[in-house]
Amino acid sequence: PATVAFPRPPRPPFWRDVRILRWVFQPAVLAVVVAVLAWLWSNYRTNAERTNVPTDFDFLDRPSNFEIPGNPMSVTAPVRDALVEGFLNTL
Repeated sequence: PATVAFPRPPRPPFWRDVRILRWVFQPAVLAVVVAVLAWLWSNYRTNAERTNVPTDFDFLDRPSNFEIPGNPMSVTAPVRDALVEGFLNTL
């Protein structure tokens, strides 16, 4: 009984090899995502500086100027306290 040896199919060129394409595609997608995020951040920073919009959390220390019904908190309490009280009321 003679065995018949079938020739191996030729390997595809590297630009059509699925294994290589998987490794190239993942960093390419990551690079696109990073580029889009960098563009969004740059756009946000530029527009915030141009329009003088405050982007910090200093507003939490300012008086709330509103009253929460059923709560002894005064209207001069900071916004931070009003947020805490609102959260506790929700619970």
